[in-house]
Amino acid sequence: MLLAGVQNPSASVLGHGQYSLSANVVRNHEYLDSNWISRFPYETQLNFGFFGNVEMGLAYAEGLSVQGKAKIFAGEDFIPSFTFGVRSLFDSPEAQRYNYKSSAPYEGESYLLAEKEFWEGGVLYLGSAILSGANEIQLFWGWKESLKGNLSIHYEGFQRQTKNHHNIGLAWQPVPEFGIHTGLIEAKKWFIQDGEFGFHSSLKDEEVNSLNAPGFYLQIVLQAKIHSGKDQSISSRLQTLEKSQKDLTDSISLIKVQLDRAVKALSSVAGPSVEIRKKEEAVVADLFAKIISETQKAEYDPPTVIAWQDSLLAKNDAAQSYLQRLAEHPSTSQFYKETVIRIMGYSKLRTFTPYILPLLRDESALIRREALISLSHIGDLAAREEIRKLFKDPDPIVAEIAVFVDKELIKKNQQILDSTTPKTTK
Repeated sequence: MLLAGVQNPSASVLGHGQYSLSANVVRNHEYLDSNWISRFPYETQLNFGFFGNVEMGLAYAEGLSVQGKAKIFAGEDFIPSFTFGVRSLFDSPEAQRYNYKSSAPYEGESYLLAEKEFWEGGVLYLGSAILSGANEIQLFWGWKESLKGNLSIHYEGFQRQTKNHHNIGLAWQPVPEFGIHTGLIEAKKWFIQDGEFGFHSSLKDEEVNSLNAPGFYLQIVLQAKIHSGKDQSISSRLQTLEKSQKDLTDSISLIKVQLDRAVKALSSVAGPSVEIRKKEEAVVADLFAKIISETQKAEYDPPTVIAWQDSLLAKNDAAQSYLQRLAEHPSTSQFYKETVIRIMGYSKLRTFTPYILPLLRDESALIRREALISLSHIGDLAAREEIRKLFKDPDPIVAEIAVFVDKELIKKNQQILDSTTPKTTK
């Protein structure tokens, strides 16, 4: 999940090669000349993911600060995940947010955060933070609940300056790469102050800062991948091409062996259908080799690849048999597997679902991602049980894609699901 609260750190860590850019604006008050005056502190963050379990970044408010965190345990069964992090190095965005007189006590914060999904869509977390500048240890906690329509409720509580503070917000994340989060700061103070119920947009009493003042926040988060194949350096491209050439040689040998076996099996069948099947197998193998060769280029032509995929799939049984063998054979290279999975997904044929499902358990996270995306294109509800098993995949990108694909399957098959749901009668 991209979105976090306005105060507490998040247990989510960006995947390798991903980055996120966020902007957070707060509206609260400062006590000036015997009056509460509105203020609008802001904060921006830029974070980068490494190795799938480490995240580093910068935050800017009145000054530039450094932050980082690492997923030290992914969680298993009843054991929660654990994330360790540091933030507010060299400056404190929190001090600017709440108008502290000095940021020094809040610089250099380190924390340990435990998070666990206790029910579907419901996550609880608890953490402990060490404020090195203030020489204090303080707790923070929270709860997230997924709703329909890509909405979720977020609550966060934390200790500061001898008091407990509570924020609550609503988040909307229509796609994995974008989200908006808004909510109330010091939610209780909006409705209760000095034991009196009402609606209060500012404090009734004088305060030295804005920590206890009611306010609201708006957060926007964007997430993307740092590079694509076109951004690789010349040396890395050469290395990729060398590896691909070796994979191509190995796979061509495999294809030849498979074709020889197919010819021998078909030779026992009398009639002209043997010759037709041999020709179709050869055409399929040739088209697949062209697709592999074209997609390995630094700048390949997508319309050409699509045309070849259509021609390959037009061979029906021969194409399905050929792609099935490549998907199932243990010696098929990763690049070949990725290509096979993409062609199966492009076809949108549910006959390919049984051959894609085993690839959800592949040791390569890239293969698991491609398999999920292809199953989303096919839209077969039969895949949903296996897809939901990846909600807790050790690779955070795989887990995020699995949640997204599950929602897409529900959307595509909503009419079927509605017709199979028993209706209650009054």
